[in-house]
Amino acid sequence: MMVSLRPFAICLLLIVSGSGRWTAAQDPVFADVPDYVRHVLLQWDVPGVALAAVRNGEIALTGGYGVRRAGDSARVDDQTLFAVASNTKQMTATLLATFVDERRIRWDDPVGAYLPELQLFDPIVTRELTVRDLLCHRNGLPDFGGDITWWGSNYDRAEVLRRVRYVRPVSSFRSRWHYQNTMYLAAGEVAAKVGGESWDSLVQKRLFQPIGMTSTRTSIKGLESQSNVATPHMRINGRTQIIAWRNLDNGGPAASVVSNARDMAIWLRCLVNGTIVAGKPLVSANSLREMWSPQTIMAVTNDDRNFYGSRFRAYGLGWMIRDYRGLNVMFHGGWADGMYSFTAIVPERNVAVVVLTNLHNRDLSVPLAYRLLDTCLGFPPKDWCAEYLKEAVNGENKEVKEFQQLQSERHEGTHPSLPIAEFAGTYTNDLYGAIGVEIQGNQVRLKLLASPTFVADLTHWHHDTFRAIWRDPVAETSFVTFSLNPQGNVAEVKFRMSEFIDPSIYVFQRVR
Repeated sequence: MMVSLRPFAICLLLIVSGSGRWTAAQDPVFADVPDYVRHVLLQWDVPGVALAAVRNGEIALTGGYGVRRAGDSARVDDQTLFAVASNTKQMTATLLATFVDERRIRWDDPVGAYLPELQLFDPIVTRELTVRDLLCHRNGLPDFGGDITWWGSNYDRAEVLRRVRYVRPVSSFRSRWHYQNTMYLAAGEVAAKVGGESWDSLVQKRLFQPIGMTSTRTSIKGLESQSNVATPHMRINGRTQIIAWRNLDNGGPAASVVSNARDMAIWLRCLVNGTIVAGKPLVSANSLREMWSPQTIMAVTNDDRNFYGSRFRAYGLGWMIRDYRGLNVMFHGGWADGMYSFTAIVPERNVAVVVLTNLHNRDLSVPLAYRLLDTCLGFPPKDWCAEYLKEAVNGENKEVKEFQQLQSERHEGTHPSLPIAEFAGTYTNDLYGAIGVEIQGNQVRLKLLASPTFVADLTHWHHDTFRAIWRDPVAETSFVTFSLNPQGNVAEVKFRMSEFIDPSIYVFQRVR
């Protein structure tokens, strides 16, 4: 039963413009929002955006702008569904917090007490790993390490966790921050053990349903039956193009939630205000303080200093933390195929914002969220989007120059050391599994056997290195290198998928 969802302090007004649709509160501080967003969507070539703001503890703004699908007329509004991606992590942490409040689990319980089957590369880390460690990215595994086992693969959650033992650490335990999705999958499985049902069921019953997030789901399954859904897009060869939704169920607790601006506003308002459910807060003030307290120190980057004036940055439990204009901001971003999202909370001012977008390579969600945050906090307006667009364009130009540099270093006129047919076969890796290299005429094709969409056409680059052009647009163009053994036979192949999916270089051994 839900109680104490306080009514909005201000009646809602529907504002309709020539190219967008809004549901916005009659609050003069947001008067320039429609014109500003219309302007930046054109600048950034982003099809659509949905957003919401909580101000003075109340939902003060929800709305949408632009289109759900490029080339169509259907408008984005505050009930258009988007992938929130890694903003799922705050929900997984909150779910565990509810069990902490009920004294059914403690943050510093050993993970082995709940998942005895979970093994990491280092047995000492396996023994010492706690629930807290799962949630604050300090286990020593590399950024995104092992994500190739679940992003687009047909491995189930149990198999993804079984394979994490093969991910080699890059730093000592609890010494550095490394962003780790697979540990959030483990956190969700801990919750499932404590709650006696799946993570998906638990977040619905214990979080979404009690506070009225009626449209939010943990999977894209059944999404095709919904009419108000954003379509993912990606910039390919300088043009914004439609791409497919990706099922992320096997990494669910890290990234699979689908929601809209209205529901996300309810979610953020619940955290800001401490919504009462069945006579008690959904999550206690003590647990929120723990989630919003620094657990792992993060490096302060030039962007932190130059854009936000930040002097510290840290990760709590499901939230990043930085100082901004004398205030502590809890925030998190999310990226999935064709979509970006961003949430931010300033607890001491009872302020929160969320932005959802449907373009892959240009992240409009962050600068637009900070524009809204400044408005909510009463700071002078700053054109965050213009500054971020310069950085985005500079990044795109840098990628072009880096590839031109690679081309200049290419050894022209070389040939593979063996006839092309000798490279065909199956290659395996302990972490990922098998890949297949096929030859059809002069065409060489590489397939990730556990990930049906990841197929690459290989063209000879130089020596025994081939350029991989992946048919799945989210996988970046990369390079595949074959190596010979002392007998002169092809023995292994190594390559990297993508800095977004998994930046590690994996070596696959030839199966004979």
